[in-house]
Amino acid sequence: MDESIDGGGGCEDSMRRQCAKADIQVCRICGREATRRLGVVASTLDGKIEEVPLCENCFYSYDVKKVKQEYIFKRKRMVSRKAGIFLAIESVRIAKVVERLAVGSLGRMLASKAMTILGMVGMVLAIGLLITNLIRYAINPQLLESVQTFFAEHPLHGALMVPGIDPMIPLIQGWIALIVTLSIHEMSHAVVAARLGVGEPRAVGALFLGPIPVAGYVDVNPSFIKSKKGLYVVAAGVGSNILTAFFCWLLLSIYASLRGLPIGLYVFFPPELLSTLGVASPFNGLAASTVCWMGFLSFWLAILNATPIPGLDGYYMLAETLSRVVSPEKAFKLTKFTGFFTTGLIVFMVLVQRMPPIRC
Repeated sequence: MDESIDGGGGCEDSMRRQCAKADIQVCRICGREATRRLGVVASTLDGKIEEVPLCENCFYSYDVKKVKQEYIFKRKRMVSRKAGIFLAIESVRIAKVVERLAVGSLGRMLASKAMTILGMVGMVLAIGLLITNLIRYAINPQLLESVQTFFAEHPLHGALMVPGIDPMIPLIQGWIALIVTLSIHEMSHAVVAARLGVGEPRAVGALFLGPIPVAGYVDVNPSFIKSKKGLYVVAAGVGSNILTAFFCWLLLSIYASLRGLPIGLYVFFPPELLSTLGVASPFNGLAASTVCWMGFLSFWLAILNATPIPGLDGYYMLAETLSRVVSPEKAFKLTKFTGFFTTGLIVFMVLVQRMPPIRC
């Protein structure tokens, strides 16, 4: 049930008057002294964040969104619905654990310049792969025809990316890999935001699709978007996924060398994917296949998320980078144009790949 901004009894009104006399900011919900400021996204595309003063209890107990010119407050529940189809279970206590992790060596590593550079490398790779594929299709029609033929014969491959539904991704290995990959990504954002003091984790949750766990996530105060340290927070998700992929590939390489197995490209592609190409993989066991999928999904989800299109990390990474040489407003205008242009290129490439091959 939504709660109005102006709600409150005589006790809260008295607190508001006392705080006003002492020139102290008050909580917009209960009227007590505000000790926190919760960021509310006013415009995703423009990176506009407004901050609402809240007391400690209301900061962790309420969600805030802006509708037209009014703030709407909704009490957070331990169990709720997300996007209509997911069941979410949240815990504030675990969010406190994330804050403690942020002050240790994990926080130091994830908030390092090296991790930020790794995230930026992911964005460059994402843009480079998109442009390279478009150029290759333009100068090599036979390559495009072979891709179109493959998707004509396997129409569901890569279209859904849901383990057990997409024929390419096995149920058990795929879900484990997806849960680990997305959870690492989300946790990295939260740890870095807490480490740098630009966005507190408000709750840690788990998403379920029916009885099936989908991913872990962290509800982070989005104030980091307007901070000069925001680039570190945004890049941490992409960087941690690339690092996870590298670790999985290294682990598979060591495993293969100890068992006298061939390494090569087998390390980078899961056995189920190689089998569609008529190639047998030495990593067919459940554990080895799961690690293969963790490396594969970690890398490609990092590349996807690093693409500068609206709503993804790459969009904010590009905006934060440009804001270091131009004003934030101009940076987001340039990023908005780039984002829509990149989205159009991706849609065009996917449609071309899925078109039936034209044979003379």
